[in-house]
Amino acid sequence: MRNSSAETHAALGELNTELKGVSNAQRSIMVKIESLAEEVLNTSKQSCENSALIASLTGAETELRSKLQLITRKINRIEQLRVDCDAMVSNVEQLEGEDTRSIVNRLGKLLDVDVRGIKSCRRLNSVNCNRIAPIIVQFDEHRDKQNFFNAARKHRVLNSQLGGTGHRRIYVNHRMTNTYQEIDRFTRKNCSKKGYK
Repeated sequence: MRNSSAETHAALGELNTELKGVSNAQRSIMVKIESLAEEVLNTSKQSCENSALIASLTGAETELRSKLQLITRKINRIEQLRVDCDAMVSNVEQLEGEDTRSIVNRLGKLLDVDVRGIKSCRRLNSVNCNRIAPIIVQFDEHRDKQNFFNAARKHRVLNSQLGGTGHRRIYVNHRMTNTYQEIDRFTRKNCSKKGYK
């Protein structure tokens, strides 16, 4: 019996050792689980902080876009005010060594309007070789430009009357910035679709 008791005691010792090993492994696993839980919690906190940061950046981006649009509108308005005293004379044949101011003076006589309040006259560079580059006339005052514009609407002046060849009509229009030209094109296109005049 002693033999069996010794064997039992030895088996119990081995079992106790194995239980201690399992207990140690369990403690080690629990420490790792707690460490992982802490990492998950930290990651979750970081994710919440990142979400808050993204939300604040999105709000800042929206605010910046709004401010940028406001500044763009102001710049467009300033540019339009800068060209508000300008008229654009189209279909005037380009001659070699021409003096645009004398062309505008002759046009003013044909239109029976005083054109003394002119700051400058120049011909734009033509983008399309098939089109005649317009002449830009910058007046001292908006009123002078408006008088010139109204007289051009009342009278029909042909290119041949200014020494050109052919019988193309000369048009006088308001000068607009690119932004206002796009708005004008869009408006005209949609008005014609809707049947407006």
